[in-house]
Amino acid sequence: MNARQADGRNALLSSFARDRRNAPSDAEARLWYFLRDRRMAGFKFRRQHALGRYIADFASVDGRLVIELDGGQH
Repeated sequence: MNARQADGRNALLSSFARDRRNAPSDAEARLWYFLRDRRMAGFKFRRQHALGRYIADFASVDGRLVIELDGGQH
């Protein structure tokens, strides 16, 4: 894959992640309440964060932790 294809894929993943942040599932919205504002042991979490070819439901980059929720949309 060349750099142009990688840039296109990254833009597509970022766009998809942005759409998912704007329309979270019930489970994601509930968990986000507990993860946001560094409420979970002081770690900063990101929602629908692109990691390589994947989009993690929740990710703490500093804590090196990814949380994936299973549900009807997966």
